[in-house]
Amino acid sequence: MKVYVQIKEELLKKGIEQTCIENSFEIVETLTEDAILISDKIIDHKKQVTIFEDYRQAFLSTATVKLCRNVTVGELIKAIREANIGGKYIQKALEDSFIEFNQTKVEMGMLNARENILISKIIEGMSNREIGKALYLSEKTVKNNLTELYKKLNVKNRREIIKKCKFLLTENR
Repeated sequence: MKVYVQIKEELLKKGIEQTCIENSFEIVETLTEDAILISDKIIDHKKQVTIFEDYRQAFLSTATVKLCRNVTVGELIKAIREANIGGKYIQKALEDSFIEFNQTKVEMGMLNARENILISKIIEGMSNREIGKALYLSEKTVKNNLTELYKKLNVKNRREIIKKCKFLLTENR
C-alpha cells in the first residue's frame, strides 16, 4: 500500500512515516489517487486518514477515518487499512468521548431553563453570590439549585460540571 503523509508537525510526520515503513507500507513523495493520504487537514481525497488536534474537531468533522494525535500504532495501522478499502474507522478514545458527549447531551436535555442558566454562569466563573445577584436569587437558593443540578448530572462539584458541559455549550459558537 502506498501512503502519503501530509502533516505540518515534523516530529509527528516522521513518526507516522517510520511506523508505516515498519509495517511494510510504501511512503510516496507525491499524492496519487491510489495512495492513502494521512493528513491533519480534511482534503478531498478518496482514501484519507485524518488526524485531529482535539476531540471537538474530530466530533464535528465529516471525515470517515478519524484519529487523534494520541493514536496507538495498532490503531494507526487499522485506520490505514480501512481507508484503503474505503471503510470507516474511529479511534477507540474518540469513540468513547463521542458516547460520553451524547450521554451528556441527553442529560442536558433533561435540565430546566434555570439549570441551563446556572451551568452557563458556572462556566463563566461566577460565584454563588454573583449568580444570585444576576438571577435575583438568594445565595442559599443558588446553592440548593446547584445541589440538585449536581445530582442530575451525576457530578460532585463545579469543576466536573465545567468539564462535562463546556463542550456542549460552545458547540455551535
